[in-house]
Amino acid sequence: MNKIEELYKYLPNDKIDWELIKSEIFSPFASRLENTMQDAKWHGEGNVLIHTKMVLEKLISFDEYKKLERKDKLIIFLAALFHDIGKAVCTKDSGGEITSFNHGVVGSVMLREYLWKDLGLCGNKEYQQFREAVCLLVRYHSTPIHNYNDLVKMVIKLSLNSSLTSDFKLSLLALLAKADALGRIGNEYDEHLLNIELFMHYAKLYYCDDESFKFEDSYTKYQYLVNDNVWAYNKLYDKSYGTIILLCGLPGTGKDTYIKNNYPDMPVISLDDIREEYKILPSENQSKVYEIAKERAKVYLRNKKEFIWNATNLTNLIRNKQLNLFHGYNFKVKIIFLETDLESNFIRNESRKKIVDKNIILKMLSNINIPEAFEAEEVEWICL
Repeated sequence: MNKIEELYKYLPNDKIDWELIKSEIFSPFASRLENTMQDAKWHGEGNVLIHTKMVLEKLISFDEYKKLERKDKLIIFLAALFHDIGKAVCTKDSGGEITSFNHGVVGSVMLREYLWKDLGLCGNKEYQQFREAVCLLVRYHSTPIHNYNDLVKMVIKLSLNSSLTSDFKLSLLALLAKADALGRIGNEYDEHLLNIELFMHYAKLYYCDDESFKFEDSYTKYQYLVNDNVWAYNKLYDKSYGTIILLCGLPGTGKDTYIKNNYPDMPVISLDDIREEYKILPSENQSKVYEIAKERAKVYLRNKKEFIWNATNLTNLIRNKQLNLFHGYNFKVKIIFLETDLESNFIRNESRKKIVDKNIILKMLSNINIPEAFEAEEVEWICL
């Protein structure tokens, strides 16, 4: 049976089946959230589990929710269910003030691991797009309630992820934020709702409430995102020297095979090859490996020659190091994220020259940040 279809049993008809949800899909998180308290100033209702229940009850009461297509209902319902799981890790008591800084980002990483490893939502396009839509909603669930200096740019930036997964929509994000704002006992409803309304005003104004904003080309898109003086509807002259391909994916995904099949004539800088060449184990300090790779990259960059950077590159912090280097030499970047199902991942890993310990792969999975559409000029997700 399709793994997504199996999840529809948790969607309520008239009433949410909390016992079913807590005993099955939410069992890894329910007790932890019940023991995670919140600041009474913002959450007079008490612990995170109580808040989660209130958010879901509020969500299904909205007319906007009732009018959604079946799949959209499931996506936003799951996002609402998991939206605060990061608080179990991020909540701190700082001198009597309870905070949960960055819980959306942390929660999305936790959720990705759970959906990927425990529920098997990986390895094909349908599962990938569904999974990432839910994770993106969790990651950014607080964004619409805040006021930004450049709200238009924030709206356009987030909408770009709809080009990677059509299951992600700003209209769903705003609806989730509304349920989150009202599913609590607090005193800032009006301000939050006004900010959400303004968020959606710009999303509709720029025609990106249910799809990605349409730039003239990828070069203009990236320049708009990183500069303050570029209009979204501009078409800039592309003065780059070409495109560097940045591969990312878990060990054993099949990155080397993908290169052979799709870019057989393109130069490759492989961190695995450098480790083998210099007899450096993956468990050892990797600074020498990176420095060698960077110096080899600079030779290509100085000669205005395109190449492939082949490494796991599983977090945006790691990818940004390479992006800054490549952009500094006036090259565009195409990030290609590769994934396969976990069983195939382990089988392919066993066939590698240098086998990576299974537990190391699982640890990598627990920290993975899939590249988002605004990270580079082009971003592509591929299932092998």
